Amino acid sequence: MTVRIVSYNILVPKYANRPEYYHKCQPEFLQFNHRWNLIESELKNEIVRYENSIICLQEVSLTILPQLELFFRRMNYSFFHNLYGRAHDDYMGVGLAIPLSMELTSISMIKIGDRIQSRIKLREKYASFYAWDGIYINML
Repeated sequence: MTVRIVSYNILVPKYANRPEYYHKCQPEFLQFNHRWNLIESELKNEIVRYENSIICLQEVSLTILPQLELFFRRMNYSFFHNLYGRAHDDYMGVGLAIPLSMELTSISMIKIGDRIQSRIKLREKYASFYAWDGIYINML
């Protein structure tokens, strides 16, 4: 089976309400209803055109979550999300949509920033630093 993986940044609606950041964008493209119609159309075309698309979404937010869940349910997809933000960014997070026809045995949501921070702390705790000619060598 061939699987296609695509990723879209759908822009948190709260951020789209700041036209000063998107001065090169036509105002109608920042309006939520117009953007939702475009997002829905693009996702539908992806699903219809390619039988086994796994769809990754960035900047999923609480505002748009109900529409996404209903859309993917209608398209016979499972939709998983992790909203990790705070109120100021409408609890922004990520989403993953997988066709119901694919057997999913497990799923994990890993925040890469948390993973990097824990590795840095571990490295700082156990690392020995040696300097040679102004070059620092980190040895674990």
